[in-house]
Amino acid sequence: MHRKMKSRPLNAAEIAEIQRDLQKCRAAWDAHINANTRTSIYPYLDRLIETLTKWNRARRIRRATHFVATSSGVASNQKRLNLLIECTAGSLGKMGPARKLTEQKRRSKWARAVYRVKAQGVTPKKIVATILKRGGFNAVLA
Repeated sequence: MHRKMKSRPLNAAEIAEIQRDLQKCRAAWDAHINANTRTSIYPYLDRLIETLTKWNRARRIRRATHFVATSSGVASNQKRLNLLIECTAGSLGKMGPARKLTEQKRRSKWARAVYRVKAQGVTPKKIVATILKRGGFNAVLA
């Protein structure tokens, strides 16, 4: 019989590190927005994957994503990459309904492509390179 281990709360140093990681993700998003090229999204996704991998190795991914969700006011019942995209990418608040729907679909496509490549056994460090090598998001999801 498996017993569920009770997770300990994050300490101040872990919270500070998580916030630094989020700042790096937001900086990568800002770089994408400022560059506004077709390939500028890939360094942002690479940063998100790197952040999730780091949290997983430190055995705090569940607590870290829960902290990010609650501190950002975002639903925590979504996949971790989707959650980080929602918390670090720009707000959808000021967009019109059609533009907002388009942007939500685009962000979902990014996450689905990453999950599809990851499911094929590609290591986290090579996910973005694999998506690019295969021809981008649409080619991966086709």
